[in-house]
Amino acid sequence: MSRSRHSLTILALFISASSLFFSGCQTTDDRTEIVSNASTPVQMLEVPVGSYIDLDLPFPPRHNWWVVESGDRPYLQSKVDRSRGRIRLWAMKPGKTEVVCALRNYARVIRKVVVGVEVKP
Repeated sequence: MSRSRHSLTILALFISASSLFFSGCQTTDDRTEIVSNASTPVQMLEVPVGSYIDLDLPFPPRHNWWVVESGDRPYLQSKVDRSRGRIRLWAMKPGKTEVVCALRNYARVIRKVVVGVEVKP
């Protein structure tokens, strides 16, 4: 393979990897992929009562953190792990809701992620 073709291949791999990193999607082996959208949920998650869902959000930059802005009560109870960018939603009672998570700092909201959750009996 010629040097220029090799460098183009590496550049293409870097661009595709960086686009995945900056798109707001992140998955692990036992977590659900989250897609960012400021106004409507683009994904509907289902969870039975008594179980939980881990929202593995993009790692927050320094001096920023993720919070649950609205939509968790009364169906879900949220616990935020600020250092890792993970939000755990415990299913408390059956119903449908839209959970709004916000990346913020001390001054403002930077980004929002809206996820639809249906808690099954």
